[in-house]
Amino acid sequence: MEKILIVCAFLAPLLMRGWCLQCYDCFNCTAVNANDTDIVTCDEVPPIQAPEWSAACEKFEGALNGDYWVGRACSFALKETCIEQYIASPETNLTGESCYCRSDLCNGAESFSFNFLLTAAITSTLVAVFAY
Repeated sequence: MEKILIVCAFLAPLLMRGWCLQCYDCFNCTAVNANDTDIVTCDEVPPIQAPEWSAACEKFEGALNGDYWVGRACSFALKETCIEQYIASPETNLTGESCYCRSDLCNGAESFSFNFLLTAAITSTLVAVFAY
């Protein structure tokens, strides 16, 4: 019984956080840090009727009207992937790559997510608890 309570104590926060994806949100920011970059909680329901889409963090890197530009925000995606973007209008010319990911703050400069470290630590703890 004690082991079940320990497992629940570790898994409950992870399950709760799974419903609330957090992403960096900034316009023209080449670097992020927790002190000067907005962190937002994303909506989980896409604005269209598409059950296969889910909340994702997006990082766009490319050129906006000829100038180097990086943007980060909440978005929706079918899967974790990167795609080339090209949007041209009379007011805007945007070219570059958008990458989508689904773990908290994964659209930062680092490609190694904190969630991976947290998951590894919890898994190691659970293995140690159940091994004895």
